[in-house]
Order: sequence, then structure tokens, then C-alpha cells
Amino acid sequence: MAVRGGTVMSAVRRTTLRSPDDHARAQVELDALRDAPAHVQVVVRRPDHVLWCRAAVAGPGFVASCVLVDEADGSTVTVVASGALEHLVDTLWELIPETSVSGRPAGWGREPVAVEDVALLADGVRHGDVAALDVALDITGHGAMPEWVREAAYGMHTVLMIGLSSTGSDVVIRHAQLMPSGWFEMSLGDDGLARVEPLGSTDLRHALLNACTSMVVSGAIRTAA
Repeated sequence: MAVRGGTVMSAVRRTTLRSPDDHARAQVELDALRDAPAHVQVVVRRPDHVLWCRAAVAGPGFVASCVLVDEADGSTVTVVASGALEHLVDTLWELIPETSVSGRPAGWGREPVAVEDVALLADGVRHGDVAALDVALDITGHGAMPEWVREAAYGMHTVLMIGLSSTGSDVVIRHAQLMPSGWFEMSLGDDGLARVEPLGSTDLRHALLNACTSMVVSGAIRTAA
């Protein structure tokens, strides 16, 4: 289940569901996950696979079910994990790919771009036609190519979603994309401009902690009601 090097492997029980016997052994955890009033969700989409994980409080601990889907043949591998609640954030953190960040120049991502201009500029970058790119920059009013558009032109290698779901509501806490220079999150303002926010590991881990804390509080409130 882990994507990065695990640090809580010995403290968390993991069962890979390969047979009916495996399902039977994990049934208590699966029932607890199904009946929980609130869940943290983590989705990691990469070119060759998608990882879906749902976690919830189960008694004094947690339970999580993670499904890895192979994009080539549609095959799946499901792992059920359970352990002390104090290990939940670390367990989910293992799912987020480690990155080798090349560094970003000062001011990276600070230049907003009109939504309709992003595709035009990105197309110019991909085709590599200097004259056409100069025309695109002139049309869109940019003196130079925004660095984040230059990177985004070739697509996102990894997309990450961290969310919280409870009865009747779903909240996305982070929706991040990975480019060669690192993680970022894109937003669309009421002014029609696309902006990006550079993200570091601390930002992503904080989002996980926020989601897990909110899940525990939400579940406690609903259980007490």
C-alpha cells in the first residue's frame, strides 16, 4: 500500500485481499469502515495507475481500505490497514509520492493567466515554434512565458486529492498537481484568471492532518448526537 518508504509498518496491520479467506479476516475492519460516519479520502492518480484510499475511525484506532487500479488492464489490488489512531496520518502520508524537486525561480506561479489564454500559450510551448509563441504572448499580453504555464504545457505527472466526506457532504481539502519543479495547486478566481500556489511537503502533510482531525471531530459529534 505504501508509495514512499514506510515508517510505521510494524505498528499497522495490513491485509492484502487476495482470497475469500482474506476478506473474511478483514470483515470486521471493512464493516467498521462502511458504518463510519466520516471518512478521509486520498486519491493519487499517476499515468499507469490510480490509488484510492478511504480511512475512518474504528473504536480507539483507525481502519483504511486502499485500492490500486492498474490503468493498462484494469486489474486491482486491495489492502486493508488498521492500527492506533496516532499512526493514521503517517499511514496516509506513505501513499503520497516522494518528489525530487528541481527548484523554482523567485516569483514562480505569481503571474495569473486568463483561463482562455492558458491553452493558447501551452500549445505554443508544445509546438516549439518561436514565431508562433511570440504571437501568442503578444495576443495574451504577456511579455514572457509564465514559468508555471511552460511546465504545465506537458501535462501533470501526478494528481493528488485529499478530502473529507461525512453524511451528506464532501469537502476537498487539497487538489494538487505535480510538475517537474514540485507540487502546486491551481485555482480559478471570479475574475476569470487562473493562479497557482506552490506547495511543499509541509503543506501536503498539514492537509492530511487537517482532514484526519476534522474526521475525528465530525465522527464524534455525529456519534454523540
